[in-house]
Amino acid sequence: MNVVHINASDTSGGAARSCYRLHQFLLRHGVDSRLLVQQKRTFDPSVELVASPVADTELVQNIDLVQRVFSAQNRTDISNTYFSISLAGPDLCCHPMIEAADIIHLHWIASMQTPADIQRLMALGKPMVWTLHDLRPLTGGCHFPAGCSKFQDNCTNCPQLRCDHFDFPAAALRDQIELIDATCLTVIAPSHWIAEQAQLSAMLGDKARIEYIPNGVDVDIFAPRSRTEARAALGLVLDGTYILFGADQTKEKRKGFESLARVLGEATQDPRFINAGARVLWVGEPPAGEAFNDIPLIQLGRIPQEERMALAFAASDLFVLPSLEDNLPNMLLEALCCGTPTVAYSIGGIPDILHDEVNGRLVPAGDERKFAEALLSLVDDAQKRTEMGQRGRAMVSEQFSSLLQAVRHIGLYDELIQSNRLTKASLQSKHQSPAHCIRTPGPAVGALLEPLTIHCLMEEVRTLQTRVQKDERICIAQSQRIDNLQRELDARQQVIQDLQVHWLRAEDACVARLNVIDQLESHRQRLEAFNRELAAASGQLEEKEMIIRELSNAISAYRTALRVFRYPLRVLLGGQRLISRIKHAFIDRMRPRLGNLYQHPPRSIYLPTHYRRQPLLLQTPKVSIVTPSFGQGDYIGRTIESVLGQQYPNLEYFVQDGGSEDGTGDILRSYQDRLSGWESKADHGQSNAINLGFSRCTGEVMAWINSDDILLPGTIHAVIEYFNRHPDVDVVYGNRLLIDENDFNIGRWILPGHDPKVLSWADYIPQETLFWRRRVWEKIGGRVDEKFKFAMDWDLLIRFREAGARFAHIPRFLGAFRIHKYQKTSAVITDIGHGEMDLIRARLFGRVPTHHEIRKALFPFLLRHLWADYFYRIRKCFQRGKFKFEASGIPSCMVSDCK
Repeated sequence: MNVVHINASDTSGGAARSCYRLHQFLLRHGVDSRLLVQQKRTFDPSVELVASPVADTELVQNIDLVQRVFSAQNRTDISNTYFSISLAGPDLCCHPMIEAADIIHLHWIASMQTPADIQRLMALGKPMVWTLHDLRPLTGGCHFPAGCSKFQDNCTNCPQLRCDHFDFPAAALRDQIELIDATCLTVIAPSHWIAEQAQLSAMLGDKARIEYIPNGVDVDIFAPRSRTEARAALGLVLDGTYILFGADQTKEKRKGFESLARVLGEATQDPRFINAGARVLWVGEPPAGEAFNDIPLIQLGRIPQEERMALAFAASDLFVLPSLEDNLPNMLLEALCCGTPTVAYSIGGIPDILHDEVNGRLVPAGDERKFAEALLSLVDDAQKRTEMGQRGRAMVSEQFSSLLQAVRHIGLYDELIQSNRLTKASLQSKHQSPAHCIRTPGPAVGALLEPLTIHCLMEEVRTLQTRVQKDERICIAQSQRIDNLQRELDARQQVIQDLQVHWLRAEDACVARLNVIDQLESHRQRLEAFNRELAAASGQLEEKEMIIRELSNAISAYRTALRVFRYPLRVLLGGQRLISRIKHAFIDRMRPRLGNLYQHPPRSIYLPTHYRRQPLLLQTPKVSIVTPSFGQGDYIGRTIESVLGQQYPNLEYFVQDGGSEDGTGDILRSYQDRLSGWESKADHGQSNAINLGFSRCTGEVMAWINSDDILLPGTIHAVIEYFNRHPDVDVVYGNRLLIDENDFNIGRWILPGHDPKVLSWADYIPQETLFWRRRVWEKIGGRVDEKFKFAMDWDLLIRFREAGARFAHIPRFLGAFRIHKYQKTSAVITDIGHGEMDLIRARLFGRVPTHHEIRKALFPFLLRHLWADYFYRIRKCFQRGKFKFEASGIPSCMVSDCK
């Protein structure tokens, strides 16, 4: 059996996917199936691309004009679904596959074959099957009628066109009826609804044979699987309830997404939705317009692979389908086949497969209140969702599998081939030979084509004239405004010049008068002071003379005593001062520097010379760094320069700003050619910004650096060199420098080797020096816990440790932590920080430890820190090669020369 399918595309759109699935399953069952398309996206050798009509014919030259002006720009608000006009198509009669075919099977061919082309194919005398994926074969142009029933008669006065003096849809339907012999067609209706529409249409009526064969789905690919594994594979948080929806074309009104936005807006305020931890997943084209702006969406993007689409259904607890017009949606079949219950409107062919309270909820068309209540009733009942999903899977497996669809088609093909052999002689006499068919769209459309083309040309000329006139008026108004502004500017400049002259004169006069006033005031003050001194001196002279005599007597007595006790007093006083100095120096040296953010007065930063050397890396994996930012316009430029200045060849750097209004946006735009990407919009805090940034990154090694901190030279090369030499290490970190708002060094944290036990009591790992591998990030769910506002890095490290990650400490400075009065650490440590740290300790120990317990547990680690800091100071004394490090944007005059 040789079957040729004709469709506009192989995988683009729901009709194409249905056709391609049928084609594949026919091949699996031994049918010699071929697919002819105008748009090919697969590499399947059984799919062949056919050439478009010859581009230099007058007919084809007018297609774009008519389709653009008459069909696209001439639509009413009732619908925006594709309205097709068939004017030309490729000649397939002599195609080798058509000549060898036993069955010609038409699918979605609105933009590929005209009624005259179909007449030529029918004239070949081969059995012809046509699957109704929408209502276009029954109408004069629309694919879904939006409530109109004129296709049952003659399609006059089409409500989807604003202006139609030619009654073009009626002519197109007339050509279809006259040129296509419906009695020789076998029509396949995938749903009972479209079968009823076909029987009511003027095109088919009771003339064509109509067979009900629903679309199928591959039950092996779309199958229930572990929800936890599916969510982990998609990088989703494991807990909560997920609601999935989406489509290829979200701008179509019939898809009902504006209605769904209102439903979700109401549902998200309901306690049942909030208590279930419900989240909304979006698959396909991003939603258009502002309807979904207030609804938090997790966008998975377009998913062309069926296996990954099955993961999205398996990861979801519920699927919603808000379509207001549809035939038999593929996504509904796929969702039920994966065991995911569905909520949808009762329209089109949906009631064929979705039964209320059996495998989902079926709501009257357009009733948004009932849709929201049905959605909330399933969000609130996990047991009910599970039972519905099991029944949905069983029903699809029994009635809507691709295997059953292929078997039904094969049976129909066999019957048609057998019947055609018996009636082949009559068919050949009934139809013309292909060689005598005329290559025109059809007599009615052909008669209207020339006046319609002229009308479209005139409309386009009028549109262009209106646009030109509007542009001219705008230009004239702008020119007048420019002239007025120029005159006003000239007048203001003259006033400014006059004011400048007066100001200079007044300034000179004021300066002269102020000098005189200053001189007079100085003389007056000096005179008053002299008078006071003179009066005081005359009154105190006698008193001072008496005091001088008494002091002279006392000094003589003291000198006599000092001759005896001079040496013992010197020994005693000198020893006490020495002991006091030793005591204070010892206490200062033995005080831990960890946790101390201001250790000494500001001084320049000097780093070893080898920090500038970049080691030769045999492997340079992609490094993804994210900077979350909000209100740090004074420092973010230095942070960006410190990252970009690493000169690492495979760096992916993304900045996620929370909608700052302090000039951060202008700074990011100045760096956008060097950044991998940036975004400035409102978010839900630092943790949410970090997750948003990492969702756009794909690097094997990951890190984030806050918008007021900096990386030191050579940091990324040092980290990657360590990772290359230690493939079993998952997380690395280094020592920290403390800097002030002017990039001066005010302290340091020298850390000993890593101790995993200390991480349970306190977080001494500097966040700006932390790097990790993606494999451990994905193992913990690929997200920072957004309920933490301060201790999110400590929580992340605890989760890394619980996932079995191996930590390592690199004994060098990797980053600098900035201390300034507006920083988050200083602002929220008391209000939020201590509470979050107690929350983490309570999670680890089952209670909140006392301060005494914490200090006791940390004492050995702090003692090792003191030794490490002591030996660092010793090594520093012997280091010779150093260079002064200055952050970008800091004038050199602000950096002192002291080391």
